Amino acid sequence: MIRMKYPKNSEHSETYSFFFPYEMQIVDLKTHLENMFGKASHEKYKEKQLITARKRVLGRLLK
Repeated sequence: MIRMKYPKNSEHSETYSFFFPYEMQIVDLKTHLENMFGKASHEKYKEKQLITARKRVLGRLLK
């Protein structure tokens, strides 16, 4: 939900609101590189999810 006031030179003094259906993230270069290639990368996330699912489904067979 975005809430904004009308510009000061406008006839309206109230605020207005609307939904913006996207998420925006502003990051510096170091954070971007960490997100792409480091511990926070999507590939690492998928790998962790796969390991967790295997443990949940196969349980004792993995030991």
